[in-house]
Amino acid sequence: MFRNKSFDGMPNSEGSDGSQQNKARSRRCCRCCTCKCCSIATAVTVVLVFVVLLAVYFGFGYPIHASCNINWVFSQNCSSVNSSLIDQMEMWTSRNNCMDGGQKCLYTFISSSSTELKGTHTTPVAGYVDDMTFTFTDPQDSTTTCNVKVRHPCSLV
Repeated sequence: MFRNKSFDGMPNSEGSDGSQQNKARSRRCCRCCTCKCCSIATAVTVVLVFVVLLAVYFGFGYPIHASCNINWVFSQNCSSVNSSLIDQMEMWTSRNNCMDGGQKCLYTFISSSSTELKGTHTTPVAGYVDDMTFTFTDPQDSTTTCNVKVRHPCSLV
């Protein structure tokens, strides 16, 4: 696509037509992206970037995007915890709650069962939508505690 034409047809400084010398100059490396060394350098760079990204991903042990996994134990039964979370989401639906830069706003309750609650949170500035899933499990022989596991990945809308 890009070709070096800067030396084509130019006479050399010795007064001859310089056609042999001009051909040699037009094949010089790094004046265009068609030479072999430039192609190899580009391929090596792409591989190195890929390796660094993989190292960062596996080295940190968590995804590069925003996400959250939490395990809570409440000293209430699961139906009470479920109801409290729904009530809180419904209190924080309005944009008015984030006037001071907080995140206690733009929550949406989606669905609930005895073992699961789903909702979303939209970040007020960037508009990211966080999907939230709360999973409720009652420990055996307990009506006064509830284990809640939260999965909270983030996606851009």
